[in-house]
Amino acid sequence: MPILKAFHILFRTVTKKKGMSSIELSTEVGVQQKTAWRFKLKIKNAMIQENKIKLKGKVQVDEMLIGGYSAGNIGRSLTQKRAVLIATEELADGRTGDLQMRVIENFKKDTLEINVKEMVEKGASLKTDQFKSYAQMKKEGMDIEMNKSDKGKFLEELHKQILQFKCWLKGTHHKCEERYLQTYIDEYEFRFNRRNRRADIFNSIIFKIMNAVPKRYSDLIMPCVQNT
Repeated sequence: MPILKAFHILFRTVTKKKGMSSIELSTEVGVQQKTAWRFKLKIKNAMIQENKIKLKGKVQVDEMLIGGYSAGNIGRSLTQKRAVLIATEELADGRTGDLQMRVIENFKKDTLEINVKEMVEKGASLKTDQFKSYAQMKKEGMDIEMNKSDKGKFLEELHKQILQFKCWLKGTHHKCEERYLQTYIDEYEFRFNRRNRRADIFNSIIFKIMNAVPKRYSDLIMPCVQNT
């Protein structure tokens, strides 16, 4: 693939507000869909934010399920869906600051606690619904304000981000394989947390790519690692 086409795919992937599917990119750039998809996978690998800055201040935390409708499986069933933990900073004016999301194995207390501590700065105050796992974490001394979800009204800004992510995943990409879900999350998170400095986003991803450890294609298509 000519290097100018590679830069074109890179630029469109990171600077377009909602990103682009590999089908759109292949048509616009003039390459096969598989070529665009593979190169975009490399870009998304570079979007993974190692040593992420932990969320601070007031942080809203909740979980969501990603996957299609499955008859007979209600509530938090993971039979045909994947669990994702999401945390967002609550700014003083009510707006949303940065966010972090990650695929998790289950909704057990130990799983949620480990991941929350990795995502949120020590000393931050959490806001959650009344799910039993958070109640157990609160009993063990974590600073958590719990309240009835009331169909998402208690964590309204966070639930807006859940809706936006799901709409983006379905509207832009239509679907994603289960094993690549974390890579889509990394892409969304990278772009969202840089939404107020869009002029620097292209240079930022170029820097990350130039300093990233090279990976073989076989490494990139490994199933996404569940955070347990």
